[in-house]
Amino acid sequence: MEEYATSRPSHTFHEGRSSSNSTLSYGEVVPRSRMPAPTSAFSTNSNSPSLRSERRDAGSGVHTLPNPYDSVGMSMADSSSSHMLAQKRRHDSEEATRTSSHPNATHRTGTNSEPSIPQRTLDDVKDQVASSIAIRTVRKAEEVDGSKIGVVLTLATASSFGTSSGDEACLRFIRLVSSKIKHALLTSTYIFIIGTSGLSTPGTTSPILIISSNAEFIHRASVLVSAKFVGRLGVNPLLNQDPTGRRFYAEIRDLGQSPYDEQALWDVVRKSARNLIDPLVPPPDSLGIRQILTIARSRLQRITPLEAYTELQAPDTLWPVVLVDIRPEQQRIQEGEIPGALIIERNVLEWRFDPRGKVGGGEDGGRLPIADRFDLRVIIFCQEGYTSSLAAASLHDIGMLNTTDIVGGLKAWKEAGLPVHVQQQ
Repeated sequence: MEEYATSRPSHTFHEGRSSSNSTLSYGEVVPRSRMPAPTSAFSTNSNSPSLRSERRDAGSGVHTLPNPYDSVGMSMADSSSSHMLAQKRRHDSEEATRTSSHPNATHRTGTNSEPSIPQRTLDDVKDQVASSIAIRTVRKAEEVDGSKIGVVLTLATASSFGTSSGDEACLRFIRLVSSKIKHALLTSTYIFIIGTSGLSTPGTTSPILIISSNAEFIHRASVLVSAKFVGRLGVNPLLNQDPTGRRFYAEIRDLGQSPYDEQALWDVVRKSARNLIDPLVPPPDSLGIRQILTIARSRLQRITPLEAYTELQAPDTLWPVVLVDIRPEQQRIQEGEIPGALIIERNVLEWRFDPRGKVGGGEDGGRLPIADRFDLRVIIFCQEGYTSSLAAASLHDIGMLNTTDIVGGLKAWKEAGLPVHVQQQ
């Protein structure tokens, strides 16, 4: 059976702690067979330092000898620490060399390294601004008949992006904003107008871009915006070659100079996104042109060309009789004229025959001197007798109840063999 010995370190320990310079722990039981043979440093010579350090435990008969492993353990620990320190220094040197050669290397202190922070570019800033504008626009969008609508006018200019090509820079930016809006509304129906404003120089044009998920919305909006900004809007066909028809580009002069501009653009998107329940069903109380014509003729006592000619030639009538030609000039040149007829084009007919008006200029001016009474007999004709019926009914509305028209117009007049003057070309 192996014998065991209890080794005690020669130096004093605090309870619960082990010595950092010894390979043995306090009170560790080690088989005697595993202990190395004593060296000469631990001889039985009573004069040896080790024996001189022998002491008797107070209150016991056990002699305590110095730990023979203390000096060995200390030398091994010192050697191991030196070796580990050398390895650590060599590792740090290799790491510093490898880090300094990396393109994104940052300053390192010891073994603590900070991650590299990539620098932001101008494109990153523009992308972030465009995303912010798009998110804000979508959040503030209105809804009309299930479609999202909105108008955003940014203050982006050429100087904002550090370029002298203002139109190109602004166009690229509003396209970037539009792409962000499209991405946010992939499954929705929408129409938005994105533009730039804030340019103080008079006469400067600003680009606008109309985008939609529906090509029909774009068609409506392009017509409406052209009407709203007549004389100020320019269109470049080269920029409107979108095969899907879901984008319309234009330029508006002095956009944003008036508060009317933004309200007009809002009106465009609202009307463009509105859908009828059934586009083929007419609105209530509306009338077709045939119905309007029938109603107009029901108010008249129409006469034939021969009756009109006889009435014009009669020597004794109770009221003055005038024959009025309301056809446009080009038609009169091609088809001829009735001699003695008054030429009053349709767009000024009511102004010329309203007895309430004034002769001459002014707001109520333009009345013919002969139209000074409400019982004036007015016989109207056109080329075939359609427009003349509507015109005669309009004079009835202002009180000229003795007005009528010729059935069949000038065509029927010529067929009846009545006099016609044709200009020589």
